[in-house]
Amino acid sequence: MSELYYELIDAARKEIELADHLLYVTYPMIKETKFLLAISEHVIKAANQALHALLEFEHTYKRVEMFSTNFAVMISVYRNKIEPFYNFDQKFYRLLNKMQEIQRMGIESAIRFRHGERYVLAGHDYRLTTIDYESVKRYSNLTKGFVGKIDAIIKAGA
Repeated sequence: MSELYYELIDAARKEIELADHLLYVTYPMIKETKFLLAISEHVIKAANQALHALLEFEHTYKRVEMFSTNFAVMISVYRNKIEPFYNFDQKFYRLLNKMQEIQRMGIESAIRFRHGERYVLAGHDYRLTTIDYESVKRYSNLTKGFVGKIDAIIKAGA
């Protein structure tokens, strides 16, 4: 039981549980919009680790070749090889792309500011990404479903 994918899926479950706690317990108490970016980072980590776990699982059973752990590359492998094989809903692919965009904007954004109940990230190309409580909650719930589905696949294959 020392396979890497077990460790990754456990880490993904812990990240999504932490994000849930922050989202439903901590955030309503502090109501600091900047905190939504930190919560979304936990959701992104959970999605990334779950995806990595699935690709490691598939690599172990020789269904995918070696892959880079770059999030964009893993999303591409997922889209081309994993999604059709397991008949994943396309909403998970859209979620992964959105998580990648938020991650990139969180790193590269030149300007960040609060606008009402939203947190706005502005890139060098003047493109805006907004994060609000409802969108982070939606991303968290979708990621929870994604992690659960991958966890079931790994448990069924074990």
